[in-house]
Amino acid sequence: MSTGHASYATPELLARRRAVAAEHRIVSGPPPRTAQERIAELCPRGTETVVDVGCGAGDYARLVVPRIPRGRYVGVDLSPGMLAACVAAAGLPRREDDRQERPTVAIVRARAERLPLRDRSADVVLCCFLLFFLDESELEAALDEAVRVLRPGGRLIANAYGERSTTVDLPGQALDRVAPGATLRRWHPAWRIETAEGHLDRRFRRVSLESIAARYVFTGGDGDDLADYVLSFRGELLDRLPEGVDPERFLEALEAVAREAVARSTYVETTPMAWLTAVGPGR
Repeated sequence: MSTGHASYATPELLARRRAVAAEHRIVSGPPPRTAQERIAELCPRGTETVVDVGCGAGDYARLVVPRIPRGRYVGVDLSPGMLAACVAAAGLPRREDDRQERPTVAIVRARAERLPLRDRSADVVLCCFLLFFLDESELEAALDEAVRVLRPGGRLIANAYGERSTTVDLPGQALDRVAPGATLRRWHPAWRIETAEGHLDRRFRRVSLESIAARYVFTGGDGDDLADYVLSFRGELLDRLPEGVDPERFLEALEAVAREAVARSTYVETTPMAWLTAVGPGR
């Protein structure tokens, strides 16, 4: 996997990130459709087979399972911690093995590039908050697998991010404190807003994109929240550290500069995001 998988493999980090982000998120423009509305559109009959690739802590399991009482939900993830969280979130009995099956539910440990499913066995594939963790070859294989398991007319839904912008470069300031003059290595994920439609256009008959403009605003009393938020990206950031920089010193400096930033002024992060729905597969 590409940079970022270290954070993904720790459910507590992502849970805290999402909680803090939700508290400080400001969406401009018309309100975006909710996840519940998207799932309702994808599962109108209640008999669909839904494959949740990168099911994570079970956010979508909680939404999907009640909507397909006569269908099947398959949650797929590589992280044991995420799978355990998904089992709990979906209200499933906990077991120690990698596979947990019930009449309408299966939780499976597997890679997105090698789904343990038959050809044309799924109506819906969800790839939410996953694809940007994959490098180019992994991404191509994962999308090919989604096409393979989808039935004709099946649907894929995924999200993609654009380039973040911030009022203060907190990681850069932190690095400069522990290694003056050093810079973080650049990270250009293979899956991002600028490339996502192209990847899907080659594989699906119709692709639609819904853009969301979101800002995250932290003010004077939000030092704890901002520190928690930026430290939740530690996996991505540590992967980008120059050789020889002590990770713990860097993280300590990052927490300090985050608290100082909101003590001085408002901190704002702008993160473009888009939801993509692809119908097909096939051209």
